[in-house]
Amino acid sequence: MRNLQGCRIYTIVLAAMTAFLFEASAFAQAQKTSLDDGDARYHKGLALIKKADYAGALHDLSIAARLKKGDDKSEARIYDAEGIAYYRQDLNIEAQGEFGKALSIDPGDIDALYYIGLINYKVNGYMAASRFFDKVIAAGKNNPKIKDKFFGKFFAMGMNFQSKGKSSSAAEMFGEALGLKPEDPETHYYRGQDFMALERYVDAVSEFKKALALKPGSAKTKAQLEASEKLAAEKTVKKAGTALETGQYYKALELFRQAASYDPSNSDAKKGMAKSSALLDGATQKEASEVKALIGKGDFAGAKDALAALRKLNPESDEAESLSAELAVKSSQEIEDLFSEAKKAESAEALSSAEEFYFRILLIEPSNKKAARKEQLMREKISGEWKKENAAEAEGNLALAEKRLEKLAVYTPGDPVVKARMKKIMAGIRKQKDAAPVSEKEKP
Repeated sequence: MRNLQGCRIYTIVLAAMTAFLFEASAFAQAQKTSLDDGDARYHKGLALIKKADYAGALHDLSIAARLKKGDDKSEARIYDAEGIAYYRQDLNIEAQGEFGKALSIDPGDIDALYYIGLINYKVNGYMAASRFFDKVIAAGKNNPKIKDKFFGKFFAMGMNFQSKGKSSSAAEMFGEALGLKPEDPETHYYRGQDFMALERYVDAVSEFKKALALKPGSAKTKAQLEASEKLAAEKTVKKAGTALETGQYYKALELFRQAASYDPSNSDAKKGMAKSSALLDGATQKEASEVKALIGKGDFAGAKDALAALRKLNPESDEAESLSAELAVKSSQEIEDLFSEAKKAESAEALSSAEEFYFRILLIEPSNKKAARKEQLMREKISGEWKKENAAEAEGNLALAEKRLEKLAVYTPGDPVVKARMKKIMAGIRKQKDAAPVSEKEKP
């Protein structure tokens, strides 16, 4: 009986051991099969990255890449994971290489673009990174999943930089986050804080105003806005004072007005507005008088330059507008008269006079194509006649040279060069006649 019971126990234990060994063998086989699968290796690699086991992660990911060769989508995400593993170790060159592989397969790979942006940000600064971040933001605008994911990443980086006192970097990252969610009041608020730390008070005012508009009941935002406005007013008053000292009266007036809009109680802003306004009025009247005088003299080119100076001095000047209208009417009439005179000169073949009339038109209206074309034509005709005269003289044909000079005397009346050359040619002709043998007709 005892032997039978022992036999039964032995049979039960043996069966249990057999079942255990079978299950263990099956599990081992399942694990082996799973690890020969690229997706399993990929997910294991991700798990190891979370544990900061980067060597192990890269080992499994390299196997996954081999197993998934030819599957573009899978290869790209594996390269992304490898890039992250390198990035976490500050191996930027290696990381960029992996992300570059991912982008060669999928140029729109958002993770790769984001991390290449981060690498550029660390190495070369914000400007180098912005073009990659811009692509992430553009993709996120039409994809809520991307928007939420990367808004969170940029916002977290902003908070991290801010906690370390890196206000400039924090402001940049909050700016990227706002590219994805411009309606987020907290991001505007924190960015405003960074601008305050950077003494960019005007920018801080803008951010706090946006935050308050999105969340009107925020007491902390209202307090920060009031503080930033007072500081912005003080800083703007200083800039206005510098502009006033350098004679930039209009700019000074605008800045004093801006300061007063930030803080209506700022007395320096009020005083500055009055002073800069008075100085601007005086300078405007002086410039306007100069424009009027030049128009009266018929110096329309000079009046045009003086009018440009007046507008630069005071873009809001009413005098500039009325003087501009007067100048347009009178200069238009002058151009018409000059064309008429030029036509008369051309008819008389006084080409140099015609050229001068066209030139005067261009001084008034440089864009006048007709005058430019005509002036060029007059110059070419005169120049052509001079070339013919020089050629005739070089050939020793003084009679022909004389005819050319006679033509030039008509083209350029009173030209001393033509007169001197004519005198020289006439002397040469007389010398040739004196040296010539007596003709048969002249013999007795």
